[in-house]
Amino acid sequence: FTSMMLLPQPAVTVVTLLVVTTSPGGGFSGWWCSLCNADLALSVAMTTASTFACLVALPFNIWLYVTLVYGRSVVLDWGVLLTAVVNVVIAVGLGLWIGARMPSRRGMINAIGQAAGVLLMVLGFFASSASHDPIWDNPPSWFVAVCSPCLVGLVIALLLARSIGLPHPESTAVAIECCYQNTGLGLTIALSAFPPEDTGKAAGVPLVYG
Repeated sequence: FTSMMLLPQPAVTVVTLLVVTTSPGGGFSGWWCSLCNADLALSVAMTTASTFACLVALPFNIWLYVTLVYGRSVVLDWGVLLTAVVNVVIAVGLGLWIGARMPSRRGMINAIGQAAGVLLMVLGFFASSASHDPIWDNPPSWFVAVCSPCLVGLVIALLLARSIGLPHPESTAVAIECCYQNTGLGLTIALSAFPPEDTGKAAGVPLVYG
């Protein structure tokens, strides 16, 4: 909300960004960790822990901040929002269980999950571009407001991890996990929990953040 105070944006942008930044770690964070030579085991552990924590933390944070800032002026389909969160938690739990039971299938399961994430982002792009609020119609301040939490979170998490003496691989994993969220969950909520006239504007937030 600090970036939104400095760069005021419509309520739908603010709430969607809150959804994205409150979402758990994303599946693609493992790819980033492997690319940056980070601790993959720590990355998986953090993604799993944040996914289960989001079952309570995500709905509570959205309710708390939306109520404090906007009162009843923002309309959300809470049933759809909670369903999306529960689905993600069940999917992660089921994936861990299947991976433990059938180690040889882990690669296939991971590939299916990655493909589903890419297809969801493509769907979100078309939903945004076909609406009356496509991404490219937003002013530069909108892009700065959407991207700044990711960049600021990356720097703060890395500094905190280094300040407590974590080695470089662990510090990098912490930084990535703290700033790279499950934008697929944010996009799902953006496409389903907002009124139809706001879905185009909302869908652009997780797409650009991701």
